[in-house]
Amino acid sequence: MRLLQETYQSQGEQKDLPLRPMECNESSRYNYGVQRVCDELSRIVLSLRNYETMNKNNAKYIIYKHNPPHLFLSNATYIITASIYKRKRFFHNDELKSLILTSILHYFSKYSWHIKAYVILTNHYHLLVHAPENNVSLSKIISKIINNIHRYTAHKINQINKKSGMKIWWNYWDTCLTYEKSYYARLNYIHFNPVKHGYVDDPTKWKFSSYNEFCESNYTEAKRVEKEFPFERVKVYDEF
Repeated sequence: MRLLQETYQSQGEQKDLPLRPMECNESSRYNYGVQRVCDELSRIVLSLRNYETMNKNNAKYIIYKHNPPHLFLSNATYIITASIYKRKRFFHNDELKSLILTSILHYFSKYSWHIKAYVILTNHYHLLVHAPENNVSLSKIISKIINNIHRYTAHKINQINKKSGMKIWWNYWDTCLTYEKSYYARLNYIHFNPVKHGYVDDPTKWKFSSYNEFCESNYTEAKRVEKEFPFERVKVYDEF
């Protein structure tokens, strides 16, 4: 039994809620990681709270042309979205979805980033990833990881389609999450993305998502997140 303290933003003011127990199944693990899901969630919650008060002086903003300033923090969680060029449905079968998922797992692991949640659809994907501690040049590392993933998968898709130089990827977006509410809301949003886009009527039916692993690890917690953070309320660019 662990205690987890929740912090929410309400009308611009931070409010702490009382500590409450969170049930954990100590034998459960995500397929893509070796740390238990409950331990990971608790650690992320604590790290997010720390950034609200401790890491403001260490935060680094990167300004890109035609885009708002980007916040980059080590040991923080990010949501990343990437889309296919002209919204074409290149990942139309399980083999191709497996290709992109395997590439994502490989390259993020290579740079010691942890994947907390994922969903792979036919023309885009969403990730929740956690950066390692004391990682310098985070903006460059994220860019390098994504570029490696997209370069490799584009090459393979061209091979499969017997093409050369066919444009596959369009762009990607990253956002640093600094509050618990933001984390859980986007966790739920990612898991319900196949429902949002009309692929399935139940997230359990979508094979290329971390939803079933999350439920198997802690069903009670998964249902709490679904109830408290409806995916319809999250505003994420997702017109694919």
